[in-house]
Amino acid sequence: YLLMIHATFAPVFAGCLAVLAVMWAHNCRFNGSDWPWLQRIVHRETANSEPVTPKHIVKMAYATLLQRICFWLIVVLALPVILSIVLSMFALFGTKGQEFLLDTHRYSALLLALIIIVHTYLIIQAKLKQ
Repeated sequence: YLLMIHATFAPVFAGCLAVLAVMWAHNCRFNGSDWPWLQRIVHRETANSEPVTPKHIVKMAYATLLQRICFWLIVVLALPVILSIVLSMFALFGTKGQEFLLDTHRYSALLLALIIIVHTYLIIQAKLKQ
């Protein structure tokens, strides 16, 4: 029964993930302000120069950058989760191929769940600081 429930909600998960990717992609795109460490290298600030932005703004930029990285990791990691199980439904692979696809599905889903937990934590942390 658990496998039937799992297989029933898999298309719902894939559909919701596609909608999430389309709706949040514009807000989670990377821009120049996401890379303060890169800007410091490009501007060649010395150790004696005063920082242009206060530390709390830099910390908020890093938190936002981590949220965006987690979002794109979720989108990218969803592909092996979905494709591995869909490909295993076709008779293209032998026994070893089926085992490989199942392991790919299992471990990429585990990694996806961990990234989702981190992303959720970062969003909650940002909301509490407002």
